Amino acid sequence: VRSPSPEDDGGDGGGSDPGGERTPPPLPVAERQEEARKKRKRECGHLDTVRSVNGKRLLWTLHYSAKKVQWYYHNVNNMATVWSAPDVLGWVKKEGSGTHRPYVGLKTYYFHPTTLESSYEVPEYID
Repeated sequence: VRSPSPEDDGGDGGGSDPGGERTPPPLPVAERQEEARKKRKRECGHLDTVRSVNGKRLLWTLHYSAKKVQWYYHNVNNMATVWSAPDVLGWVKKEGSGTHRPYVGLKTYYFHPTTLESSYEVPEYID
């Protein structure tokens, strides 16, 4: 019995599955990483745009992970991702009911004692 060679399948590196159908050749590393990034965005609810409030771009964006069934925070400057709400100077983190739309399930919100403002989005901005 002769072993199959790359020439047997057209020489493109692709193979065939047990059903006899051709499988595509593996993607280069950069393309695999990009596909994985797109998949994470689909599964975790990442947005492709940076959000803004009153014309100011938010430093932290808030996202929901359907896979983990949990909210998380993403820093758009250094690309850090954290599960707990980051501290913001001048604001107090408070616990709420977690029933406010569109933030259902998110219990942590921010309160500013001087202005009496409250926000589920992290009130920290990019200059």
